[in-house]
Amino acid sequence: MIWNYSPLDINTLGMVNSGSWLFDYKIDKERLQDSLDKVLTSYPVFCGKCIGNGIEYEETGKFKGCEITFENGTLTSGQISSNWKLPIALKADFNLKAFKKGKVAPINVKVTDLADGTMLGVAFSHSCCDGATLMRFVNDWARTFRGEPIEKPIFDQALLPVLTDSKDDLMNILPAEGWYRVSLKVLFNHIWDTLRGINRKAPKVIFLPGIRTNTEVCEWLSVKAGNKPGFIHVVDLRSRCLPEAFCGNAVVNLQDISIMHDSVKLARYFRLNMESMQNKVPFTGFDLNGISGSKPRFLMVNNFCKFPIYEPDFGCGKPLKVYPNDLPDTIKVWPGTPAENGVYLFLRGNAIDCC
Repeated sequence: MIWNYSPLDINTLGMVNSGSWLFDYKIDKERLQDSLDKVLTSYPVFCGKCIGNGIEYEETGKFKGCEITFENGTLTSGQISSNWKLPIALKADFNLKAFKKGKVAPINVKVTDLADGTMLGVAFSHSCCDGATLMRFVNDWARTFRGEPIEKPIFDQALLPVLTDSKDDLMNILPAEGWYRVSLKVLFNHIWDTLRGINRKAPKVIFLPGIRTNTEVCEWLSVKAGNKPGFIHVVDLRSRCLPEAFCGNAVVNLQDISIMHDSVKLARYFRLNMESMQNKVPFTGFDLNGISGSKPRFLMVNNFCKFPIYEPDFGCGKPLKVYPNDLPDTIKVWPGTPAENGVYLFLRGNAIDCC
């Protein structure tokens, strides 16, 4: 069978989505591998191989390459949890080049046996796994480890919008609906920043105690920035336009959040967003021109606080700490541990100057 890429999936084909879960107890290796094998039967796309326009997979069965890599470490869980900079040796890596050639599966798992605990690292090709999908998978893996049933994930691209508008149609539709034309200067600046790796540098990390909601985060950012910028939010479309159990990529960058709870308008925005990617038209639904410079008019925020990040329990308790992916979000909002009662901001690029 073939799980065909959507324009959004293709847009993320060069990205790796990952996470690392730190536990202050040892996890049985054999049960961990057995439960991974079992949960992957519900996530068959993760056992497939890239064939260019999508992922070829078997309805059941296990593609070689989903074996856990087990390693030994000497650090303690306490030594690791005291710092947000996770040693590279503890992260699960992912060979994007080999994946695109169909040589490895979309998933790689690495488990490090610590002096007094376990580090579980998972890395995926973003082309089939966004943040919500990653969190669902790890939680389902933990439930399977504990012998509990899981809700069947939905890998059904037919649930995505049907794309009908041509490039010529979009060149008329998008400006009429208030979409923003991307200037050549901004496009060049983004390409130049990518070449220089400006957003690949280590982020600056700030902890905000007592803050949990997106509104509180944006209020803090507005005060720090000084110029009361607007915000562009990465919005998960599950439970809005798509089923909660939908797996793959299902997000949009949204500036006008008034349509967030209008399923009809949001679905249309999602369709136009996918069509603009497919046809490569120079328009975006948010002001891309306004997010550059030392005093940007808009700040882009990716908030992970809604996800069950600290819920996976592999038999002896929930994680001591969870580490986010390395994707170059300008502002990544990451929940602190339940005991910390606050959020961490991972800032990159001009967000560091602003905040």
